[in-house]
Formats: sequence, structure tokens, C-alpha cells
Amino acid sequence: MAKKSANNDQDIPHPLGWLGRIGAKQNPPAWGMGDVLATSVVVLVAMFVLASGVGVAIAGDTSVVTPSDLLIGQGVGLLAIGGYVWAVRSRTPEEREGLRLIRGLLPLPYVLLLGVAAMLTLDLLAVATGAGFGRVAELRGLPITFENSLLAFVFMVILQPMGFGLAFCGVILPRLRASLGSWAGFWVTILAFTGVHYGLYGASLPQDQQLGYGVIVPLGLMFCLCAIRIRTSSTLATLLAYASAGLVSVVVMLALG
Repeated sequence: MAKKSANNDQDIPHPLGWLGRIGAKQNPPAWGMGDVLATSVVVLVAMFVLASGVGVAIAGDTSVVTPSDLLIGQGVGLLAIGGYVWAVRSRTPEEREGLRLIRGLLPLPYVLLLGVAAMLTLDLLAVATGAGFGRVAELRGLPITFENSLLAFVFMVILQPMGFGLAFCGVILPRLRASLGSWAGFWVTILAFTGVHYGLYGASLPQDQQLGYGVIVPLGLMFCLCAIRIRTSSTLATLLAYASAGLVSVVVMLALG
């Protein structure tokens, strides 16, 4: 059963800073653990069933599915996730308040720069594992054409924040922090996203890149996004940081060719 929310986490004293706010008590949003389970099922079905089906349907043959076909299918899956979250979490004022699609406590240009800095740092950490400087897992194997570049931009900058950002940072994170404890909910959200990401892309990566781009990059990115969500008390700010991080990945893809 959903629990009625208070003023969510905006009433946490501002001077606590990053770690203090992550560890501070999370006021419960206007949905329960059953809603977290439902959202998680939607994420899995959309990305592992719907996305694959759309990709195969576009290709017309399972033996000739291209990276762009897969990316379009996954984009449809992300769109479905975002649509689901918005449809079920905007029915009441309490749910809209809990979703926190507001400006937040930090300037938006600063938030955008945080996303850029996070992605550049994670790329360097991936290189340090011996993976070499390369594309993120989502864009591996995608030929450089104008159409594919536009597809990569829409996928990384719009659809991933709309789908994964809303589901994990908007819905799952605040409920898990309220139910499991602030730090436990924080880490469970991060690990859940990393598991989904690895299930989608990990097996397709070369062995020397599975740790860097299969684990470290998604884990580190969701760590940063969850921290931004808590620090700003804004899912909107989190989505913007996610978008700027995705833009970095697209620029890297174009630079590497």
C-alpha cells in the first residue's frame, strides 16, 4: 500500500552537504514497496522483452539485427518506462510532489556540469582498468553516420534520462531510502541499476572492458545521479545531469569514430 508523503526530502537542513543529506532520513513518498516492485518489473520487461522484440521486428530477421536496430528497440523500451512512470505517478498532488520534477536546490548550470564531470571521470576510471578509452556500452558497434549520430543523441540525452532516470531516481530511490534506510536504499538502487545495465550490455563487451564499461561506468554514474537527486531534492535536476553525461558519451563516440 502506498504511504502518504510529507514534504518529501526538501525539508532536510540545507547545510548538511552531500554525505550528510545522503545519510539523512528520507520522508516517505506517496507510493509503497509494491509500486517499486511494479516499476522494476516494467523496467525488466521493457528492456529485455519489448526492446528485443522491437529490434528484431525492425530487422525482420534475428540473424541480421544491427546495433542501430537494437538501439531503436531499447529506445522504445525506455520510452515505455518513462510513460509508465509519468502515468502512474502523476495521478495525485502527493505523487507529483514525490516525483520532484522541480528545479531543486542547486543551480541548473552547475548540475549540468556535474553530469559532464562525472562522465569524464568515469571514462578515465574505465581506462585505468585496462579497458582503453572507448565508447560506452550502449553505443558499441554503432557505425558513424548522420542518422546513427542523431539516434545516439536521442537515446543517450533524452530517452535514457526519461526512462532510467525517472524509474530509478524518481521512483525507486526515495521509496527504498524510506523503507530500507537512507544509505541502504541508496546502495540498493545503485546496484539494481548496475545489474540491469550489465544484463543488457555486459555479455556483449570484450572481456577486458567488462569491468570498466560494464560495471564501473554504470555504477559510478548511478552513484552520482542518486547523490544529485538527494542533494538537490529534484528529479528534474537529476535528469539534466543524466542528459549532460549522455552528451559526453555521444561526443566521445564521434571523436573516436
